[in-house]
Amino acid sequence: MRPYIGRMIDGDRIRSAFSAGDYPTLVALVRAAASPEAIAGLDGPLPREIAVEAVGEIQGAASDAEAMFLLGTALWEVPGSELLAMAIMRSAVEAGSQEGVLVLAEALEWFGAHEQAIPLLENARRRGAGESAKIAALLGRARNTIGEGSADVEALLREGATEHPWAGVEYAKVLRARGAYQEAAAILQPLVQQQEYGAALLLGNLLCDELHDQAGAMNAYLEGIATGDAFSALNLAIMLWQRGDALEADRFRRLAREMGDLTEWPDEDFWGEGGPGGDGGGH
Repeated sequence: MRPYIGRMIDGDRIRSAFSAGDYPTLVALVRAAASPEAIAGLDGPLPREIAVEAVGEIQGAASDAEAMFLLGTALWEVPGSELLAMAIMRSAVEAGSQEGVLVLAEALEWFGAHEQAIPLLENARRRGAGESAKIAALLGRARNTIGEGSADVEALLREGATEHPWAGVEYAKVLRARGAYQEAAAILQPLVQQQEYGAALLLGNLLCDELHDQAGAMNAYLEGIATGDAFSALNLAIMLWQRGDALEADRFRRLAREMGDLTEWPDEDFWGEGGPGGDGGGH
């Protein structure tokens, strides 16, 4: 039996709209319901994990586009509903949601769909919609990820890094790739002090492999370890093994395993001729 609060909730139409992927109609029906409690308690496509407050925000949205965006972001927090959330956020963007562009682009990147994120971000950048530094950072990262290394990508990441430290790590990767090692190190050093994820590992690899500063690399890896980065422990173990410090190398290899690294190296392969091999987490 459908819940009744003030007036009947048309559960059949809600389910039908959901099954057909007709998210504008779905949102319109949700917004027309008598109360948030009626929708939140309805057996159907909307997971029970979506709180009454979230449905209330959807009902109070200024437009259907904003309502679809809010519904998509609420569903994004529900495990297993990510693809549905992205489909609804795409409908929100098509309906005119400016805020949804960045959220959808980030979600697409999270799923590895960089090629789909790029046109969204390029369009947002042309229109001047949203936070310009974040759009630049996301666009630069997406284009760099698919192999579009260029001065334009560098410029995008440099712009993004002015406001978003994670973009500084991406910028440093591009600088390293084109051989600007000192410039990349200068970008990374303050980010390591800020404990930005990935900065310590990248700086350690750069110092070890390109700038041949093992003391600096060790310090960088130790900074990474202090923030819980297992790859930093693993790469420090490799560096120590390569310089012949087997005892310390084994200590940090074991620490990396305790921190969650899953690299499988039988002892004889790790210590035998040829060493551990590979990049070991990012060299």
